[in-house]
Amino acid sequence: MTLEVFDHGISREFLAEGRIVVIASQGDMRRIAVDQWANIVTETYRAWTPGQPILALLDLSAPSQTLTPYARQRADEAYDAADPDTPARVALLLKDGFAMRIISMFVRERKGRHKQSEVRIFVQRTEALRWLHEQAALFKTTPNKSDPFAEMR
Repeated sequence: MTLEVFDHGISREFLAEGRIVVIASQGDMRRIAVDQWANIVTETYRAWTPGQPILALLDLSAPSQTLTPYARQRADEAYDAADPDTPARVALLLKDGFAMRIISMFVRERKGRHKQSEVRIFVQRTEALRWLHEQAALFKTTPNKSDPFAEMR
């Protein structure tokens, strides 16, 4: 639907008539890039259409993607930006390896902070998107006919 490209190899794309957002990082782990990614996630969550569940694919599968203490802190802040009363389904797309295991531990640790949220980890984009489409059907989401993010551009 809409693809936006930001500095530091970050992009945001809306799929399924605006029901699903994909935010991807090319793995730039400098603080300025981590801040950019966290700000985009936060802005997206805060501007989400009221009454609609947040359905997001966070693509962190780039070969240079890793987890630093600063990236974890900023990811926590972005996660907390979502309204806890808004259902959210987040698919984390990660490369298989040590970083994925570490991130899995942090995801389990955060479980329950947002009662209506579920985060799942995937290593294949097609599987992540399939799950999000299934969630959209379960929630009976409606297309976002107007682009709620237009003013952010």
